[in-house]
Amino acid sequence: MSEGDILYFGTYKGEPIAWKILKTEADKMLLITEEPIAEKPFHDTIKKVTWETSYLRTWLNGEFLNSFSTEQKNQIIATNTGSTEDKIFLSSLDEMVELVNAEKITFKTTDEWWTRTSSEDGIMYATSNGWVKAVGDQVVRDKGVRPCIWIDLT
Repeated sequence: MSEGDILYFGTYKGEPIAWKILKTEADKMLLITEEPIAEKPFHDTIKKVTWETSYLRTWLNGEFLNSFSTEQKNQIIATNTGSTEDKIFLSSLDEMVELVNAEKITFKTTDEWWTRTSSEDGIMYATSNGWVKAVGDQVVRDKGVRPCIWIDLT
């Protein structure tokens, strides 16, 4: 399988999760859900917040992670996302730009979705055409959630 292909891994709310392959390395693969899997706020109260202290990070690495089987959880690699290490995370603006500039992937979906990158006015998000709104939006607004994971291929 190669970048841009779809892989099914895990289930959420009884439905299989379709993941787009973003990058493949010798023993691991970076995936992002093909479409947002839920509509959630980035945080539950209006205040300046970062990925590290967000409601969405807690939800992804708690309730959402627990929807995977034990075997699947063991296949998901903890990843350094700045000042934290997470099994499940959102893409950052820098990661998206790197992949788009390498002409390996597009980020088009049917809905807007959160990134984990902060802005002066809130958190940056991607529009359905895959462009990131650098101005950001208030953290309490519902937007699509497109989790990313690295999985172990060994």
